[in-house]
Amino acid sequence: MQYFIILVVLISFISGCSRNEPYLIRHSYATNYKIADVQTAFTGQSIVRVKDYYAAKHATSDFREPTKDFILMAKAPGIVSVYNLKISGLKGKQYDTYGGVRIGGILYELLYPVDSNGSNQWGIMVDDSGTILKNKLYYKNMIVTPTDFDLQPSDVKFSKAVITYDSYLCDSEYSYHYYNTCGFINYELIYSGINDVSMNVTYREYSRRDYAKPAYYQNLTYEPKTKQIRFRDTIIEVIEVNNDKIVYKVLADGLKDTEFVDGTDLAYEQFKLEQAEFLRLHNRRR
Repeated sequence: MQYFIILVVLISFISGCSRNEPYLIRHSYATNYKIADVQTAFTGQSIVRVKDYYAAKHATSDFREPTKDFILMAKAPGIVSVYNLKISGLKGKQYDTYGGVRIGGILYELLYPVDSNGSNQWGIMVDDSGTILKNKLYYKNMIVTPTDFDLQPSDVKFSKAVITYDSYLCDSEYSYHYYNTCGFINYELIYSGINDVSMNVTYREYSRRDYAKPAYYQNLTYEPKTKQIRFRDTIIEVIEVNNDKIVYKVLADGLKDTEFVDGTDLAYEQFKLEQAEFLRLHNRRR
């Protein structure tokens, strides 16, 4: 009768995996227009709407991606018979990690790719660098030493998956509780009609999160027959206008995404100050 060959070392199982903190990569702007596109706004509708936000990347150990297609052939002794295993994976495919095992002070994450029998009971162990622990598998809370262990290619690694968030991060539950990644710009220009004296536009400025209640507004007037209007860096060509609608295109807005280098973006500097204050208060409540 054959039995499992168990690695006899001090080990501990760790449930779950910790995520690294997200880091900002870009300061961007969301608008309701594209430069030089012809658009129509009816009275009371937005001609221009702008809100800035922060895009972030999050390198997480909850998912791993093999750097190459791979095949692992192994023979693992069981209680009754030998398991002939064939485990394969595809480059770039994301695999969940399930807890980890600490062996000799090194933490190995557990991945369970599906084998040729459609089972995912056999775990591969990888260290923080993504290197696979050779000649060892994990099965039902035990470390198993196969009699054969052939990994091809032998230099394949499992890198941490990088998930890119490119949206209003401040609207997410995660951001509300941990990080405030809204921008500081949030306004719109609303078409308010035309008469013999002026073309009317309303500027409304909003708080960072609250889009329903304007924090500040201003009535803007332009010559009724003008073919171009400007507000700050936004230049708008007027194609057609009457009291019901305006047909227009935005020619320029002065908005430009910023790829982050610490210290080069004032909004980002302000963001870091607010984040530090939030974390200080959060830690005080613990």
